[in-house]
Amino acid sequence: MRKQGVRFLTAVACLTIFLCSMVGANATVKASDYFARTQVWATRQGGGNFIVEYDIVATDIMDELGASVVFIMEEQSDGDFEVAYTFESDDMPELIESNAYTTYGCIPYEGTPGTRYYATFGLYAKNSSGNETIYFDTNIITA
Repeated sequence: MRKQGVRFLTAVACLTIFLCSMVGANATVKASDYFARTQVWATRQGGGNFIVEYDIVATDIMDELGASVVFIMEEQSDGDFEVAYTFESDDMPELIESNAYTTYGCIPYEGTPGTRYYATFGLYAKNSSGNETIYFDTNIITA
């Protein structure tokens, strides 16, 4: 009798794990009506130099897709971060692609060695239905 109870509980546990994994595998949530996937990150290059990058996959072909603004955030002596520099697509048209489903961008920055930085990206998508800008922060790096 005890063996049957253990087998039953084992079967229930296995079934529960199986069903949970099925739900998790199918429960992908779209980021928005415009963005299917986004990623931003910062990479140290040495000597105070670093790059900030973005990678976007849209939900469909967009009239415009990319980064409308990038704020380079620099750590201050009090530990707070403040905007050290701003890149805008008005000044750097290469940040926005036309008629694109995916886009990638890389921006180099010359910081101060030993100082901590991160970037805030305003990722932008536009199609005939409208447009959207979403903001993401990169990881913090030491230049």
